Amino acid sequence: MPIALRAACVLLVVLLSWPLSALADDSSVLTPPVPVGSTDVPYPSGARGDARVVLELIVAKDGSVSSATAIEGDEPFAEHARSAVLG
Repeated sequence: MPIALRAACVLLVVLLSWPLSALADDSSVLTPPVPVGSTDVPYPSGARGDARVVLELIVAKDGSVSSATAIEGDEPFAEHARSAVLG
């Protein structure tokens, strides 16, 4: 039997004996988080005007937000948005 054919047969046997569960259990695939409820934040009392706030979130495996940092936005809007996402 030629070496190339023997190598192909060995590869085929290995692939056929590979557990299918190992192929289906790819824990390296990340699924981006999606909000479960409303993302609306009540307007801060005493504030005026419009604001845009960008938050950096760390999401735990269970889907909860474990940390939030305002990286863009004016006060009191930034802190109000940060507090809302943590609650």
